Amino acid sequence: MRRYSMRKIKESYNKKADNNSFILRNIFRPGSFYLAYLLMGAGVSANLATIFGLVVGLISLLFFAMSDKVFYLGTLFYILYWFFDFADGNIARVSNSASYYGKFLDGMVDALIETLLPLSIAIGLFIKEGDIFYIAVGTSISVSLLFAFFAINRISFFKRWIEIERGSGGNTKELNPLKSTRLPMKKIFNFQTDFKISLLLAATFTGMNKVLYIIFAISIFIWAVILIIAALQDARKNLRHARTSRLDARFTDQKQVLRKGQV
Repeated sequence: MRRYSMRKIKESYNKKADNNSFILRNIFRPGSFYLAYLLMGAGVSANLATIFGLVVGLISLLFFAMSDKVFYLGTLFYILYWFFDFADGNIARVSNSASYYGKFLDGMVDALIETLLPLSIAIGLFIKEGDIFYIAVGTSISVSLLFAFFAINRISFFKRWIEIERGSGGNTKELNPLKSTRLPMKKIFNFQTDFKISLLLAATFTGMNKVLYIIFAISIFIWAVILIIAALQDARKNLRHARTSRLDARFTDQKQVLRKGQV
C-alpha cells in the first residue's frame, strides 16, 4: 500500500462534518490518525483494519467476562477497539478505497461488539458474585439491542423494496428509519456513548459493582427502546402500502408476480 503522510491522513478528515460525541470526536478521532498511519505503513487496508478492530473488540469482551481482576484490560482493549473503529475510515478516505462493503463490514462489527458488551460484563460479575441476576439482565439488554438492530435493518429492507417497485431510487434519508424520525437520535446516541464509556472508565478504577452495572444496563436498555420506537414509528408511517403475494389465489400469472419482485 502506498505510504501516506500524517498530514494527508488528517487532511482527508472533514472536521466540520463530524457530529460524533465529545469523547469520540476529541479523543478517539485524533488518536486514530496515528493508528491509521502505523497501519498503512504496515500495508494494512481499511477492511483489514476493521477485522483487527473486531479481534480487539472480542478480546475486550473476553477480559470483561473473565473476572473483576482483569476488568481494566477489558476497558483498555475496548478503548483500543474504538481507535480501530475510526482508523479504518481514515485509511479508506486517504487511500480513496471507501466502499459500501466496508461500511457494511464496519457496521456489522460495531453491532456485534456493542450487543455482546452488556452480557460479557454480566458474565464477569456472575463469576465474581455468583448472582444469576447479572446473567438475566445482561441477556435481556443484549437481546433488546439485537432486536433493535434487526428491526432497523428489516424496515430499511422493506422501504428499499417499496422504492424498487415504485421505480424510484429513493435516498438514504428516506430509507434509514433513524434519519426519518423526529427524535434527536444522534444527540441521544452521543450522550449514551459518552455516558457508557465514562462508566466503564469509572468502573476500571472503582471496580464494577451492582449499582454501576444497573446504571450501565439501564442506559443501554433505554437506547435500545428508543431505537425500537423510532423503527416502529417509521414502519407505521412508511410501510402501509398494498402488496401482492405470489401465493395469492386471485393471481394466476405467477411469473408476472415474480417479475415484480413480490413474495
